[in-house]
Amino acid sequence: MTEHPTGYGPLRKVQQRRGGGAAYAAVLAIVTLAITGVVGLLVKQPWLFPSLGPTVMLFFESPKQHSSRPLNTIVGHVVGIAAGITC
Repeated sequence: MTEHPTGYGPLRKVQQRRGGGAAYAAVLAIVTLAITGVVGLLVKQPWLFPSLGPTVMLFFESPKQHSSRPLNTIVGHVVGIAAGITC
């Protein structure tokens, strides 16, 4: 599957400007992590973990790549959790 150089949806206009796509992805990642952090504070449980940041950035920076599929993300995080519990 090839990725279109100009993106799609609202990302298309932003990516046409120099560096716009990276700024758009960074802002979305920060907003998503902030919401996740607030939810964690409200329920008094840690919802933020080290691999969440790169995962969120991957979703927003390259949403059409194979590695950005939700199934790949879920399996990757389950393997990481299992490895952590095992250790």
